[in-house]
Amino acid sequence: QRVPVEYPHPVLKDILDETYGVIVYQDQVLMIMRTLAGYSLGEADIVRKAMGKKIRELMVQERERFIEGAAENNYDRAIAEQVFDLIEPFAGYAFNKAHSVSYAVVAYWTAYFKANYPLEFMACLLNAYGGASDRLAAIVAECERLDIEVRPPDVNSSGVDFTTAVADGAPQILFGLAYVKNVGATAVEEMVTERSRNGRFTSIEDFCRRAGAGMANRRALESLIRVGALDSLGKRGRLLASIDSLVNLLQREAQLRDSGQTNMFNLFGESAPPPMIGIELPEADEPSAREVAAWERELMGVTFSETDLGALFRNAPAGAVLSREDIENEQEGTKVLLVGQVASVRMTYNRQQQRMAFVVLTLQSGSIDVGVNSRAYPSTSELWVEGAFVQVAARTARGRNDELLVWCDNAKPYVLPTDDPPPVPPLAASPRVEEWHSEPKDAEPAPAQAEATSALGESPAPTVEGADAATKEPEARAATVEAGSPPAGEMQEGAPAPQAPGPATNGTNGASHANGVADAPPSRPTRRLLINLAETDHADDDTFLLKSVLQLLLEYPGTDDVDLVIASSGKRWRVEMPIIKTAFSDELGQRLRELDIAHSIIEPDAAASTAAPSEP
Repeated sequence: QRVPVEYPHPVLKDILDETYGVIVYQDQVLMIMRTLAGYSLGEADIVRKAMGKKIRELMVQERERFIEGAAENNYDRAIAEQVFDLIEPFAGYAFNKAHSVSYAVVAYWTAYFKANYPLEFMACLLNAYGGASDRLAAIVAECERLDIEVRPPDVNSSGVDFTTAVADGAPQILFGLAYVKNVGATAVEEMVTERSRNGRFTSIEDFCRRAGAGMANRRALESLIRVGALDSLGKRGRLLASIDSLVNLLQREAQLRDSGQTNMFNLFGESAPPPMIGIELPEADEPSAREVAAWERELMGVTFSETDLGALFRNAPAGAVLSREDIENEQEGTKVLLVGQVASVRMTYNRQQQRMAFVVLTLQSGSIDVGVNSRAYPSTSELWVEGAFVQVAARTARGRNDELLVWCDNAKPYVLPTDDPPPVPPLAASPRVEEWHSEPKDAEPAPAQAEATSALGESPAPTVEGADAATKEPEARAATVEAGSPPAGEMQEGAPAPQAPGPATNGTNGASHANGVADAPPSRPTRRLLINLAETDHADDDTFLLKSVLQLLLEYPGTDDVDLVIASSGKRWRVEMPIIKTAFSDELGQRLRELDIAHSIIEPDAAASTAAPSEP
């Protein structure tokens, strides 16, 4: 809906007409001050600059001068005050008209190129800001949003700068080798030229022969190895362990080439290249994935080794800031919660000679400067170590050149997600627990019952599968029964009479109808795996063993039911595990034996005919 344009005073119509009554340009500020208060353009520009610096004493003085000048020109004092209040907060942030037009044209051009040539535009953007690690991470994230893959540096494919490529119809940007920290264009130009002329490097020996003097720089070569640029020629750990030998060989080969010296092999031309002493890369431990990611962030500002960049921060509390862009435009004094890794620490002292620090904190996307003042430093000093992960409660501020800075109010260690296997899923319902009673030793068990009792280790001559492991009493290690189990030696009040283990029923499957006609047996009978455990005096060890057993069973998914028979306080308890279904095999049996776990498998025929255990 259109509304009429309003001006503080009709005299301002000619000045603000093209911007619909809104002060937009610095030029308009100067014209208003000249028209209303009689300033010269030079005087008005001095006042405008003072407004930008927010010098309070000068502002009070100039306010009175402006109002008095407007009164001399017969303008109402209230109108003069209103206009000055419009000018004062605006003057420090406005552009002059010429700059505004130039910026508008550039903004239009860049928007057009990004919309129509996104691959080329993003490559140019990376070349323009690739040296600023905080900007680079944000640009790479934008490439991912645009479905443009940024490939890690590689001596066999990357150029000196960021370059574009298309692989299987998908756009790609190849990371520029010169934008790896400690490398630079001089170190890699000769190598890239050699590769483009004579093809890829086929081995680390071939690389040392052809790469040139630029690569005979220890810091540059080490940085390229750390970020994976030589992964196609060898593993990072072994290459780093051989760094001195590689640098010496690169220097020797470069000197031979530059000196023009020849040997007998040169008589044969390129058909017989001079032999090189083979490089024996020593055995060395490979860096961990987390260490590699830290190297890449330090040397490139972004990591490619972690496919999920949020993996390290998946434990971050709700509302935590993981990207610099999220707070780039926040007002000063805004409270924020940051999670990141300490990249560097600079110690200093304030005017009172109290210790403080300035920390570069690497976020999931970009990095930010964190100031730790003398009040926060004593209680957080142990946290500011390179490589440490921290959680920081802070306030936003602006440093020199209006750069974003946050001041730490408090900090604590950030707990990284573990690489342990996922925990055993919680039971949907409490497992059924009942006391297990053995037959008296002088009783002669029925044949079918003998099979079941032997499965529990009661008979010296079991006949069921896996009984060799069940004939001996299990080692005194197991886990405390949880999730609804009664205390050792007690029965739950009102518990149903114990039943022999047998195949679980589903609906009416395996049960009898009221008319006495039994349902048809299931097409794939269910077996039951019995796991014998014994509770010890070491509850932590017992719990760990139980979790290990359940995790192992989950690695072999199937349809076999699982029961635990736990010895505790002179009694045995049978625990049904309805949520655990497994597929017993020779391999699973072997792994259980490696854990020293007695076990057996009860086939459906034996389970169906097993009599109920006798009362003591």
